[in-house]
Amino acid sequence: MTYGKANEQSVWASFQKEMLRKDRKNWLYNGTSAPNGHADLGYFVGYAICKSYYDKQKDKQDALKEIIELNYGEKKVVEFLKKSGYNGGTTLKPVRNDCQKSVNPILTFSSGYF
Repeated sequence: MTYGKANEQSVWASFQKEMLRKDRKNWLYNGTSAPNGHADLGYFVGYAICKSYYDKQKDKQDALKEIIELNYGEKKVVEFLKKSGYNGGTTLKPVRNDCQKSVNPILTFSSGYF
């Protein structure tokens, strides 16, 4: 988790290139043969996607049910990813509105995959 969180954008960029491949060796069950020496980063990516989905849902109990019962077919997984809004841990940047006397930050995404 520590490496994944600290390198979330680069992990996500690499994962996107391989996420629909049948070969999962770079992401799961790779132990000492892991790329760059960081094993099982697929678990981190999966956690981050599910957390993003869960955080966006109003009904948390229903969100957990959907996560647990997710059909892992390629089409359903891609749909779930899109619904999660996950984009590699994009940081939120405050935007100033100079027309207001007291500025309240409005949050925007810097960039995203979806």
